[in-house]
Parts: sequence; structure tokens; C-alpha cells
Amino acid sequence: RTNLVGLLNELESAGLLERRRTSEDRRRHTVHLTALGSERLAEAESALTAAEDKVLGGLDEAQRESLYLLLQQASSDRYAADCGGGDCSGGDGS
Repeated sequence: RTNLVGLLNELESAGLLERRRTSEDRRRHTVHLTALGSERLAEAESALTAAEDKVLGGLDEAQRESLYLLLQQASSDRYAADCGGGDCSGGDGS
């Protein structure tokens, strides 16, 4: 939780998001991208696509999809092994 609050504080200070209190529970906040945050997200997604195209340019769409699925499975299996099937949050909710 501490890491998340710190990250949200940085993003809010940069003008990329804003937190709003909910009307149902004044203790809760919702997080919303600002216009600048939406622009930066689009830029990041574009840069990611360009990098993927550069690195994976020799693969066709079906090969890329297979690679993504294999990487997802490998990382999911590794995460489960590291956690021993338990909670990997570090015990403090982070």
C-alpha cells in the first residue's frame, strides 16, 4: 500500500492523474487520468509498439501471439513458484 500511495503521489504531482473522493464513502478515492496523463499513456503505448516491432520484426502475428502466451505462462508459473502458492504481497498489502 505504501508503494502505491507514493507512486500515486508522484503521478498526481506530475499532473498525470487525479484522485477524487467517492460520494458513497468519503474515505475512498477513485483515480482518474488527466488529459496530460492520457497523452503520456498514448505516447508510452506508441513507444512500446515501436520497440516490439523492432525487436520482434522477424515474427509474424501468429508467432508473436504464441511468444506472448508462452512468456505469460512462464512468468505466471515463476510467480506461483516464488510465492509457494501463498500471498506474495510481503505481508503489508504492497
